[in-house]
Amino acid sequence: MKQKWIERVKKLEVYLEDLKNCESIECSKLSKVPTKGIYLFLEEDKPLYIGRTNRMKDQLIQHGRQSSQHNDAGFAFRIAKEQAKNKNVDINFSRSSLCISEIFKPYFKNAKE
Repeated sequence: MKQKWIERVKKLEVYLEDLKNCESIECSKLSKVPTKGIYLFLEEDKPLYIGRTNRMKDQLIQHGRQSSQHNDAGFAFRIAKEQAKNKNVDINFSRSSLCISEIFKPYFKNAKE
C-alpha cells in the first residue's frame, strides 16, 4: 500500500505539467468542457487552484456565481481570505463564520467577481 502511494506522489509533477499544457478554455466557451475531470486555475503559468469534479461546467460557474457559498466557490474564498489578511482583518474563524461576517463579506463578493 505504501509503495502505491509513493508511486502516485512521484507522478504528481507529471500530472501538473499535463494539466498546465492542456488547452485553456475561457468562461464564454464552457460548452466545450468535459463532464468530469480535473481543472486548474493559472495566473501567468503559476498554478493557483486545482479542483476535481463530476459536474465540470456547473463547478466552474459556481466559482464565480455571486450566490455561491464558501463550499461552492473555494477558489474565491481563498482569494478573499488572502486579501482580508493583507488588510489586517482577523480571519481566524470558521469558513461559515467568515462568510456571515460583515467585514469579510465584501472580500468574498469581490473575489467571486
